[in-house]
Amino acid sequence: MRYTGPHYTTRRTFATTGAVLAGAILAGAAPAVVGAASQVTISHAAFSGMAGFSAAIARRFFADEGLEVNAIVAPADNGPQVAQGTIHATHAIAWTLVPPFLASGLSVGDLVATAGVQRGGIALVVPPSSPIRTIADLRGQKVAAAPFWRVMLSRPLSELGMDPLRDVDWQAAMGAPQASQALLTGEVAAASIADPLATTMEAAGTVRILTKTNSGPLAVNYCCALVMGSALVRSDRAKAVAITRAVARGYAWADANKAEAGRLQVQLGHVTGSPEDNARAALTVNYMPAAAEARRNALDRLMDAQRFGFVDPSFDVLGAVDRIFLPIAGEPAAILRLPATGNPGGDTAEGAHTTAAADAARDASATEDAGGSAGCGTAEPRACRRGRRSAMLERCSTSCCSCARHCGPPAALVNDGIRDDHKAKLVDFIKTSDATSAADLSSRVSGAVERMADGLANDVSGSSLPGAHAAVWALKQGSQ
Repeated sequence: MRYTGPHYTTRRTFATTGAVLAGAILAGAAPAVVGAASQVTISHAAFSGMAGFSAAIARRFFADEGLEVNAIVAPADNGPQVAQGTIHATHAIAWTLVPPFLASGLSVGDLVATAGVQRGGIALVVPPSSPIRTIADLRGQKVAAAPFWRVMLSRPLSELGMDPLRDVDWQAAMGAPQASQALLTGEVAAASIADPLATTMEAAGTVRILTKTNSGPLAVNYCCALVMGSALVRSDRAKAVAITRAVARGYAWADANKAEAGRLQVQLGHVTGSPEDNARAALTVNYMPAAAEARRNALDRLMDAQRFGFVDPSFDVLGAVDRIFLPIAGEPAAILRLPATGNPGGDTAEGAHTTAAADAARDASATEDAGGSAGCGTAEPRACRRGRRSAMLERCSTSCCSCARHCGPPAALVNDGIRDDHKAKLVDFIKTSDATSAADLSSRVSGAVERMADGLANDVSGSSLPGAHAAVWALKQGSQ
């Protein structure tokens, strides 16, 4: 993992996942401590996007889990230290846990994301008087930004008829002082600056924010995830789950108390500057702990990275996402609904701690959602719910709260000559895509099958799947 500074983004409102999380937290719900007190070292970046981590410390969410935290500012490249366990956890973009973004010596699966935590906190800025008003105006311009910006902007730029790699003159990322000077002298037309500096500089009239990693065309992106070494997950799963739960609670609390979280971050020395400046910047961040949504975004960004030449064409994107995104604590929304007096049960197939009461609540919810469904007509079996959660497809529509194995695929995927195991890959790809239209999704499916392993491309060639826009789109909608 090459740490290139804080990385972040937003789309879904706090009303879906965040409201559930905040409600549980504000009501006092807290998971039970899972083990004896132990010290963990967690690295973070000094920018507003990580106020949730500061909140987890200040609100004693780590202490609730029996953990004492040694918080350190992330070294320039702390991937090897995280993989080795010298640092127990860090923050990074989930889709950067694969080549060519990984640090030398690391392999896919050495580092894993256990939950997405936030969107936003990084901006592309231009001089106040710049004629650049939208990302379309970046054509031919020098832009100083980390490589993750190129991947995130690749699809929006391509949709504007631009080649993301050639039509923008990408320059190496700069520190804030250097970037400010380069903008002033015209050395670059735009530059990436993290909050609270970006928000503070715009308020002072020295820059204008063009876009943030949680706004405009970038609103579909997730940024930071909690990342740890897979060795830790294997050797001390209870500790890894406890860290994930504490961090998730911190980010959920931060989203419900943004200004206060921003102030706490400064008070703890995690960010320099005034508490009020950071409070203003925190108001623009979406602190949204989630597993499924963050995994979907990681898959889409990796597909984009492959499509636009950042990732080798032969790389197994779907297989990689399964190895680098491990929701060992389950979906944060479900974890934070556990009563404070509840006793965590054993690990489910997904490694999530649960209780009989929580299972009963999910049973009732599934029955209510599925009842009367034209596609299902019956409550979803628990085994299917587990399979769906395992595939990170837990968002359900009002018409059918079931996975493909229960309801079955749409007509376009039946009797089409595609092998069942290949068909399952397509179902997962379709459901986890953040495509915005039937045509967009179908186009992505057409491109994706060419890169999928095990002969899938040969299966799909000649089938009706790529052209079955309506049926494919219905399948995706049915998963949401």
